[in-house]
Amino acid sequence: MYGYNPFEKAIEDVAVSDLSVLRDVPEGWYVEYKQEIPNGRSIAKSLSAFANTYGGWLFYGVKESADGRRVAGGFPGILTTEVPAAEQAIRQAASALVSPPPTFETKILNGPDKALGIDADHSVIAIGVPVGNNAPYVHGSGVIYRRVADSSEPRPETDRHFLDLLWKRGDDTKKAFDKFVHKKVGLSEAEGHISTVRICFFPDPWKERQLTSKLEFDDFAGFMSSLDPADGGIPFDNIFTTDSGFIGRQIRNNNATGAVFSWRYDYNCSSEILLPLNSVWVNEVRDMGQFLEGYEFREAFMRKSSSDNLRGFHLVDISQLYAVLYSIMRRKKALLAREGLRWRLFYKIQLSNFWRRVPFVDLKEVVSFMVQHGIPVVQDNTSYVPPGKGPNSCKEIKPYNRPEFNEEAELQIDATVLFLTLCSALGLPATAFGMAGQKEEEEEGEDLSMTRLLLLGERAQKVTMGRGKSR
Repeated sequence: MYGYNPFEKAIEDVAVSDLSVLRDVPEGWYVEYKQEIPNGRSIAKSLSAFANTYGGWLFYGVKESADGRRVAGGFPGILTTEVPAAEQAIRQAASALVSPPPTFETKILNGPDKALGIDADHSVIAIGVPVGNNAPYVHGSGVIYRRVADSSEPRPETDRHFLDLLWKRGDDTKKAFDKFVHKKVGLSEAEGHISTVRICFFPDPWKERQLTSKLEFDDFAGFMSSLDPADGGIPFDNIFTTDSGFIGRQIRNNNATGAVFSWRYDYNCSSEILLPLNSVWVNEVRDMGQFLEGYEFREAFMRKSSSDNLRGFHLVDISQLYAVLYSIMRRKKALLAREGLRWRLFYKIQLSNFWRRVPFVDLKEVVSFMVQHGIPVVQDNTSYVPPGKGPNSCKEIKPYNRPEFNEEAELQIDATVLFLTLCSALGLPATAFGMAGQKEEEEEGEDLSMTRLLLLGERAQKVTMGRGKSR
């Protein structure tokens, strides 16, 4: 959230000509001008002060007027060739010299602009710093800075009341986040046996950027019903509005009023996805035979279950989970692109109703792991991935920026990390999948790639469809 915006538009929409409004905007609470790029400690001081106070705007390459009004008096800019190094210095100052690192947005405004006097080889760097909801932001020197009305420079904060307000601001945000993440999944009494995976995606978990969806209902409905693999390929056939956005649900071949695969989309561009998992009550080992019909390693798993004397439990099939997660990631990325947002988001996952339940994955490595170590029986009814509280406990997803990875490879890696982390919470570590440093069984021709997990998803889909026909 910005307490003030001199441009009255999003920073990504600001053009170099818009800088002219700064000729009437003085330095103070919300604005700071610097003709040159200062050292890292000065950059960190400005960023932390804006985040601690009301948010604001920092401009490099803008000269303060000489008449004492402290407005923008000129726009000499900085050499465009020096901009990449300047951006790197700004990022390093924020990450290394402020704790916690503040949120900020950067826009490079390149010349030429004759009216402003910006040459073709010069640029102005505009930085927007929203009000920080993870306050207080402490400078590397150990000082907490804030903006004051009558100064162009941040001042150290010594007022105990203001410091208490900063702590409260951060604490209130954390409590609101935890309340949302830890809310109980709504299931009817008849659905009490269902295990669920609830995925929360946040482009802005601290709610500092004031994101607002650009999608109208028809846009969302058309997108969520799409079968295009580029959009995730997961069609939702029941789509309507909620008090805070939209929702898509899969009701085909399901009870339309029950717990189904659903995707809630908030006006702030966050997503809440509910995945009810297929499970069956197993009184005796033979009871799982029909449920696992069509799986390659059914017999080996049943033999191990019998030897371990398993009975009186719910068996949860997570064989299709990777393929679904991969499709969800593709859809979320496409959704962000439609909003004009880059691929960077955070997630938190809630696993509900898993106490003393047994996970099943139809892979040779997983069943072999169970034969060696025993079949895992989940000990937590509800767990969170990653663990911890507050927005800082989220897992971040962002581009790898490595030439050997294309976008498709990055999506597969992100989905695999998410899948393996979930499985670990359910008793199956990465080593159970032949990953995390275990030597591949090349002599047996085993395919331990991510493609194998997608093929497993196809097999699981056929098994699931077969269950429906056998009812």
